[in-house]
Amino acid sequence: MKAEVVVDGVRFGEGPAWCPDGSLVVTSVCDGVLWRVFVERGAKELLADVGGGANAAALCADGGFLVTQNGGLDFSAFPIWGSAEPPTPRYATPGLLRVAPDGSVSYLADAGFHAPNDLAVGPGGDVYFTDPGHYPPPEPPIGRVMV
Repeated sequence: MKAEVVVDGVRFGEGPAWCPDGSLVVTSVCDGVLWRVFVERGAKELLADVGGGANAAALCADGGFLVTQNGGLDFSAFPIWGSAEPPTPRYATPGLLRVAPDGSVSYLADAGFHAPNDLAVGPGGDVYFTDPGHYPPPEPPIGRVMV
């Protein structure tokens, strides 16, 4: 297997979702944005700024997206930056977001969450996402799967 860089500048990329047009939408956890990546051209465009920490994205039937919002992370706690300065945290309310096809952002659920992370939509349209909490984890560790 050979890895190939398709596009640069997607910091802490997560939550990839393929689109019918062949583009790939990914989140940038530390920048709180969604990027549309045009794999064949090696280009990207900003799709939406959701603030906080966008984790996972799932394509909706109308071309919009569901996005898990972890609320933002203090990346200075992560030993991954080497000599680079970690990104400044952008905090937001943790929850489940809807990004409309025009890029507008709204909350579908925003009460009682720790740090929503991964996301899947079942065959019947039910939405499942994990809510593990932040790093480093508290003692005792918390976490759950939401429906």
